[in-house]
Amino acid sequence: MLRLANLYQFLPHFYWLTARMHQSGIVPPLVVDVTASDLPPETSTWAEIKSLMIADELIDAIDRMQAERWLLPEAGYELLGEKQLVIGMAELAWLDAKIAIVLTAEDRQAFDRSGWITYKTNDLNPELLADIYSKLSQ
Repeated sequence: MLRLANLYQFLPHFYWLTARMHQSGIVPPLVVDVTASDLPPETSTWAEIKSLMIADELIDAIDRMQAERWLLPEAGYELLGEKQLVIGMAELAWLDAKIAIVLTAEDRQAFDRSGWITYKTNDLNPELLADIYSKLSQ
C-alpha cells in the first residue's frame, strides 16, 4: 500500500489518510470545483492540431476549418491492421465519419482498403474542403 501511495503522491487531488486521521474528522475535499474558465478554449485545440502538422499545405485548411467551426479531427491518426500494427497514417482523421487526409499514396491505399474516404494533402483545394465539410455534416 505504501508503494502505491509513493507513486500516487504526484497525482493532483491525491490524499493519503490513516484510519485515525479519518476518525478525528480529517477528510479530503470530495468535490473539485471546475468551471468553464478552467478548461482550455477550443482555439488552443486547433493550435495544437496545427503544431502537429507535417504538411504545411494543411495550415490554411486548418485555419478555414477552425473559422467554419468544423468537428475537431484527430491529428496524426494511425490506422491499425489486423495484428494491431500501423498500416497507414493520416495527418487529419475524423473517426466517426471515416474521413482521412493523408500525405502519401501508400497511406491512401491503406485507408481506402479499410473503407475510409481519403484525400491527399497536396490535392486539397476549396472545392475539396467543401466536399469534406458536406460529408462531415451528414
